[in-house]
Amino acid sequence: MTDTVRIHCLNTNEYKDVRVGSSLEELIEVFGVKKPYLIANAKVNNKTESLTYQVYRPRRVEYVDISDSSAMRTYVRSLCFVLSKAVDDT
Repeated sequence: MTDTVRIHCLNTNEYKDVRVGSSLEELIEVFGVKKPYLIANAKVNNKTESLTYQVYRPRRVEYVDISDSSAMRTYVRSLCFVLSKAVDDT
């Protein structure tokens, strides 16, 4: 078994071998992904995943910012949790 896995980043159209268990958040820097807005999540093989998702097998990754409807839903859901916690603490 190897210690690296091949990832294809659709944003930059690059293939790179990365350490097994790397999170999608770590791979943003590896691939040099630049987006005009906050990157909220990623599509891994066309399935929405959080940035804490770890890669153990070859995958196709596309990072999406909050201009994408899927990422906007993730962002709004996070804000709802923050609001809920703030109300609960008062």
